[in-house]
Amino acid sequence: MAAGLARSAGAKTLLAFAVLTPIGLAAPMLAHGQQGVHRWLDIGALHMNAAMLLLPAGVVALAALIQRAPWPWIAAQLGLGALVLQPDGSQAVAFAAALCIVAFSMPERLRPVRLGIAFSAALLAAIALTRPDPLAPVPEVEGVLGLAARLSPSLAAVALLGLAAFAATPAWVAHRLPAKEVRTAGYALSGLFVIWSMAPAVGAFPVPLVGMGPSPILGAWLGVGLLAAAARAGSSPT
Repeated sequence: MAAGLARSAGAKTLLAFAVLTPIGLAAPMLAHGQQGVHRWLDIGALHMNAAMLLLPAGVVALAALIQRAPWPWIAAQLGLGALVLQPDGSQAVAFAAALCIVAFSMPERLRPVRLGIAFSAALLAAIALTRPDPLAPVPEVEGVLGLAARLSPSLAAVALLGLAAFAATPAWVAHRLPAKEVRTAGYALSGLFVIWSMAPAVGAFPVPLVGMGPSPILGAWLGVGLLAAAARAGSSPT
């Protein structure tokens, strides 16, 4: 999927991800959920975390489109509001961090706008963190690094280094590119991945890639594929 996006995605694909991300984040609210928590999409036999599946590509689409029109901010704030309702504190903080990165890439003349966007994103993330989460952590998801450390400290160290490389790579690749919105997309994607990777250290939050579950793997590759498409097309993907 990432290779297909990198090769053929264009402006319509960016638009689709920008629109579908908040819809996909809100869709779990229609399902039964678990103990009042609504975070998952059932796609056939797959039980997917909606935020981890959709946010990477949604962040790239936002960064690539925001230079052309303001409406993606509305879609992004609606998506963040859906994370508050789910509730999903770690994903709300990660998305808010990515939104702040994109907001502060806006021109200085729009300083009040970008401060307003950053404030509203931070406020929604804070509200998400205060909402109760009754679900007990699963060792092979939230506690997988502890399991790795008990099995082998070296294995845990390799996992941590892998997460650090995973988080840094989009920004490291994008900072050399000439198009500002593509650089911003890379920085925002790395910001999302950094919070994904750090959140388990401060709470019972899923560990991406290392923990059990396909959602962060598929989501990360969708985001990377869309970022590659934007880089291929420069400042005007078509």
